Amino acid sequence: MTTCYDPKDARYLDEADVRAELTRVFDICNGCRRCVDLCSVFPTLFELLDRLGDHDAGRLTPAQQDRVADECVQCKRCHDNCPYTPDRHVLRVDFPRLVLRTEAMQLAAGLPTLRSRLRLQIAGRADLVGRLATSMSSLVNKLGGVQPPFAERRFSSWFAEREDTAASEGPATGGGDAVTLFPTCLVEYRLPHIGRELVAQMDANGVACTLTTAGCCGAPWLHAGDIAHFTKVARRNVETLAAEIGGGTDVVVAHATCRHVIGDDYPDYVDDPDVDLVAAHTFDAVEFLAR
Repeated sequence: MTTCYDPKDARYLDEADVRAELTRVFDICNGCRRCVDLCSVFPTLFELLDRLGDHDAGRLTPAQQDRVADECVQCKRCHDNCPYTPDRHVLRVDFPRLVLRTEAMQLAAGLPTLRSRLRLQIAGRADLVGRLATSMSSLVNKLGGVQPPFAERRFSSWFAEREDTAASEGPATGGGDAVTLFPTCLVEYRLPHIGRELVAQMDANGVACTLTTAGCCGAPWLHAGDIAHFTKVARRNVETLAAEIGGGTDVVVAHATCRHVIGDDYPDYVDDPDVDLVAAHTFDAVEFLAR
């Protein structure tokens, strides 16, 4: 058994070991097929295996293995559905983390094309791209056909104006909870109305809001396998978020993927005594409101 999901493990980027783990997990998935209707990943895998008379996952080529892994978007639905996860079974299957490992191995081995590497350099700098794109959103949206389109006004601009208005009206009365909002790149630059609606829900529940100064969570780097860039971003955000939590607030994230990255992935990659504090005090918006 070659199970290895720890990015600090010496085997993590070893291509032969990754390929062996892909074979092991693909074989387990083929015998189960419980996740066949969750996304495109598993129908693609099963179609490839069905072409083989013996369904031997070890006969898949590296290119076929990579094709399956490349279709994963890290939604984690398979992990929630899987009966063989590390916390449930001795087979210790964690498909999303195996894909992260595969992406990291591919990058370390120089397998991605130049075009893919250039695309990563752009996608990874989400805050820089977002600031530039929102400053000329009409042109960018028209030329690029991006979906969802970039907003004309960033969420943080709306939030700053809201704070200025509140300050001019005098101090608020009454107690209540307080949270630090982590809007995410999606809400900050593309869908600010989600952030405005979240603030409205917090107001309705008597929860005071401030806005984090942390940047992009680093998911584009992580999901493309660039461990070095992701770890750098994560370490910086842990320092920022820990200080904000130390001021007496929880962190509420407007997008579930970013909450998962901060709460579940940061502890795997960042050696910092505050990383567990940040993970414990970071919540998805619905998760927080449900309490």
